[in-house]
Amino acid sequence: MASKPYDKETENYYRLCCLLFEAGTEAMRQFFLTHVSDDGQPLPPNQFHVFIKQKKNEFIRTLKKDKRQKNLYKSQSELLFPPEEGEANINELDMTLLNILISNLCVCDKDELKKVTDLKNIRNDQAHNNGYRINLAEFVREWSRLSVILEALGVNRVVIDDYANKNINENDREMIITKIQQVLEDLEERVGDVEEMVDGMDERLEIVEQNQHDLSNTLMRLEDTEENKFLSGSREADENDGTPFNEQSLPSENLSMDDFRQLIKDFAQWFDRRKLLNRLQVLLLQYFPNNEALKRVTTTTKLLALLVERELLSQTNLSLLYDTIKLTEQFGFISTTKIKLRAFDNIREREVVSLSAHTKEIFNLGKKLSDSEIKTLDGRYNFPDLEDYTDSWSLILDFEPRGLLSENKMEEIKEVLKR
Repeated sequence: MASKPYDKETENYYRLCCLLFEAGTEAMRQFFLTHVSDDGQPLPPNQFHVFIKQKKNEFIRTLKKDKRQKNLYKSQSELLFPPEEGEANINELDMTLLNILISNLCVCDKDELKKVTDLKNIRNDQAHNNGYRINLAEFVREWSRLSVILEALGVNRVVIDDYANKNINENDREMIITKIQQVLEDLEERVGDVEEMVDGMDERLEIVEQNQHDLSNTLMRLEDTEENKFLSGSREADENDGTPFNEQSLPSENLSMDDFRQLIKDFAQWFDRRKLLNRLQVLLLQYFPNNEALKRVTTTTKLLALLVERELLSQTNLSLLYDTIKLTEQFGFISTTKIKLRAFDNIREREVVSLSAHTKEIFNLGKKLSDSEIKTLDGRYNFPDLEDYTDSWSLILDFEPRGLLSENKMEEIKEVLKR
């Protein structure tokens, strides 16, 4: 990485990351210290080791209930609860661990928590920037976005401005490289956890299907027995109690972890078999201002893992899943998944709530572009270094992060296609 050419765009990347990892981590640290007690008094940093020892059992119990996290990795556990006579030091905790502590121990409302989550997501976006370069337009946009979040978290504007003029030296670059590698290792581990979670469903499903088969055989043997007559009589009594048969309860959006895993597995298999990953990526561009995270995704399972990691998809929030089914018109999926949800009944009429009107406009453009129109846009915006896009979706995934499909640019695109 150190051997890469160091030019203005590389400097932009390091400067943004320097602000992110230094000022951002400190902002999260101070947020935790000022929101961790009910009396509103900040926790002194040198008392963190005492506090975390006292809260250990409560923290672990809360963590086990967290549908996104559940467990600490060994390295994280050792930082919080060092072996023998060691003391936890809050200054040694990274953004990931601070975010876990904030989510499970802090007293704050959803708006405050969202600022912390947004900061973590910017970090994830930059960690996936394989080129370690940011052009001027993107740098200005990302710097402004990050500055707004940091100021909302209490960072003084003077501090932010100092980073804009800071001399980025070799030590800064090495620090950023180390931080990026740590983030990527953590994200890869989490993606692996989700994939393992999905793969692990197969064996359990075989057991369930075998049990269902055995139960079916047993019921068939009972058909001509007195016991079956008794059961039939009981069933008739139930049917007369005023409860319609078709009102048997279906899972709500608050799914069990096993049902959530099965739903993810079914969804991923359906979309991967039909090679629809690029359409999903286009629909989700609004949640990934830096497209690098989406570019790294090679399967629908990994895409879903990213959504879960970013808290955009969960057992209690399936809006993105519903909306992508509707917009991609993959209604056949509903009859194939083993998980039946009430929301599936009227999904064609369901209002899209998780995707913006602009996202829908971009997606509709992708559905309508012909091969000749794709070539027209390639020539208009990429000449002489043509990209030769394989389809409209690959064009959109390239155009959108470059600002060529912004709301202001869409009219220009339409005019180009009319000529």
